[in-house]
Amino acid sequence: LPTPLTPPPSNRAAKALVKADFALTDSIKVDKLQIGSDKNLFVASVEGQDHVFINPVVLDADDATDTHPEGCLSLPGVVLNIQRSKKIKAMYRDHTGNQVINDFADGWARIFLHEFDHLQGIMIDDRVGPVARMMARKKAAKQAKQRAMNTVTQR
Repeated sequence: LPTPLTPPPSNRAAKALVKADFALTDSIKVDKLQIGSDKNLFVASVEGQDHVFINPVVLDADDATDTHPEGCLSLPGVVLNIQRSKKIKAMYRDHTGNQVINDFADGWARIFLHEFDHLQGIMIDDRVGPVARMMARKKAAKQAKQRAMNTVTQR
């Protein structure tokens, strides 16, 4: 297992990351950032509460899975049905540097695994076959074109 970060980034650095996040829905915000070469982290802000995960590690992933649509800021407009474990056990350091081991289920497990994938260089379109990837990209391009046309029409 990777060694958890020592020492943690300052509270100021963690708060700066939270300020730089992107809204995905009204209640969930997520962002990830890699600092330096050995300090991986992401910030999840759910219903106004910020959570910092430094050098996260998935210790266990339940065999029970479900499939839900996921989007990603790195792939604007692309939405894919992604299969993920319903429950996971993860280890990470929080914004104060304390090592934490937590069980996450359902939505939290999905958010954690999505952002953890980013730290591993995995995108949601890596988790589907080529046909699903191509169809989702075509649909996103068509929707972007339609939005652009609507913007021009509204002027």
